[in-house]
Amino acid sequence: WHIECSAMSMKYLGRTIDIHGGGQDLIFPHHENEIAQSEGYTGQCFVKYWMHNGLTRIPTKAAGGSWKKMSKSLGNIMPISEVLRRYGAEKLRFFVLSTHYRRPIPYSDEGLASAAEAISNFHQLFSSVECVTDTDVYSLPPASDSPPASLGKFGQECLEHKRRFLEHLDDDFNTAGAIGVLFDLERGASNLLWEPELPNEALLWVTALIIGLGQLLGLFKHRFKTIQKVAVEPLLQQRDLARKNKDFQTADALRDKLTQMGVCLKDLPSGKTIWYEKYQSMEAEDA
Repeated sequence: WHIECSAMSMKYLGRTIDIHGGGQDLIFPHHENEIAQSEGYTGQCFVKYWMHNGLTRIPTKAAGGSWKKMSKSLGNIMPISEVLRRYGAEKLRFFVLSTHYRRPIPYSDEGLASAAEAISNFHQLFSSVECVTDTDVYSLPPASDSPPASLGKFGQECLEHKRRFLEHLDDDFNTAGAIGVLFDLERGASNLLWEPELPNEALLWVTALIIGLGQLLGLFKHRFKTIQKVAVEPLLQQRDLARKNKDFQTADALRDKLTQMGVCLKDLPSGKTIWYEKYQSMEAEDA
């Protein structure tokens, strides 16, 4: 096993390769044998960078809440097709990226549900921004390195967040740290929705920045919204009219109807109501 890996590597990739990956359980004896025999044969460095990923673990039924490795040999593998069917690719990707690749991943339905709730914050922001600006945020050009002056100090903070995001990725591909920065940006952008005098270009610039950074991780590439605007806007107009007439019973009934459709509402201080669709997992959209 060790010899054939060295032989294949040298035949197809050369005597020295840049990156060699694998699970942490392969460090010894497999990868140490590969190093010994390859470098003993060539007299050259075999691998410049080793990237060993943590193992996926699942909870056991034993007392104490212990975890064990998910592996084919133990017969406890969850087929990736089944995971994608149940949760969707983006939710699974976000779940995996939220843990540094060298650390074990505790796999559970609860963990995936938590990931879905977390990523829904971003999709709710994007939907709200589209409602406020009447702009397709997924078609925005990349955010420039010069934030709109109307953002003031927050614009410079955004550039600092971008620097930190890229710094995390340069630090042994620390995706968990990078996602933490995305949440800092999301919270700041969500607060902007409550500023009635803010120009649309400022809100769109921050949104484009978040989407662009997220796409470096394979996130935010697909629109999940399925409810058509034409189905929502008439009900919103009826609700706005009811609120103006202080007919709060009708306004509440319309809100309940929209909620049943999967639409969430936010009433801004300006009097404008924005809406977003409740996030649901997508079926294997890009698996």
